[in-house]
Amino acid sequence: MEGRCTCGAVRYRLASPPLFTHCCHCRWCQRQTGSACVVNAMIETDRIQLLTGQPEMISIPSPSGMGQTVARCPTCKIALWSSYTIAGDKIRFVRACTLDDSDALPPSAPYFHRVQTAVDGPAPQHSFRPRILPHRRLLAGGEYSSMG
Repeated sequence: MEGRCTCGAVRYRLASPPLFTHCCHCRWCQRQTGSACVVNAMIETDRIQLLTGQPEMISIPSPSGMGQTVARCPTCKIALWSSYTIAGDKIRFVRACTLDDSDALPPSAPYFHRVQTAVDGPAPQHSFRPRILPHRRLLAGGEYSSMG
């Protein structure tokens, strides 16, 4: 699978399928993306091959306090993947929607955190565990509020 930033200055290839793909609705991902969620494909760092360009590595804070590094196109600034200092540099979280065929990696573990947006619907007040949702419902029409 191949992917790229919006302007095409940075292109990459995944040398193997990811370990899994998840849809994260935590407040941290919402703040970073300006959206209700981010779809990440977790893959070993050595499985990401750069085809053109070189991403700019930006260090940002993270909820753990250990930091996060986001690979962004130096031209259009689109986030391509990230890694968390706490996990080391062996694993990266590729933004699945930057793939040329973003439908190829539907979330296998979409989940919601206790804190959700109005788009996600009300969060259960008694549970701190994520809810697992069938990915077909997530992809069909993108209506998160009807997933109850």
